[in-house]
Amino acid sequence: VLRDRFGRHCEVISQGERVRVTLTAPTARDIARQLAGWGDLVIVEGPQAVQDELAKLAAQLTTLYGGQNQDGL
Repeated sequence: VLRDRFGRHCEVISQGERVRVTLTAPTARDIARQLAGWGDLVIVEGPQAVQDELAKLAAQLTTLYGGQNQDGL
């Protein structure tokens, strides 16, 4: 599925119980934005910059949706 989504920017490294791939994009944030929607279905082994960007996105989403905001939404 990732190969279909990322096309030429996805290289399959190995297949087994899990599929290991290498993704390319102009920035770590670009990769993180694409992978964030997959939640716990993907594990990012590296680079650290992508992991850091995922953590930032997760923190932003938790702040926004983790509980009631000031408007009571």
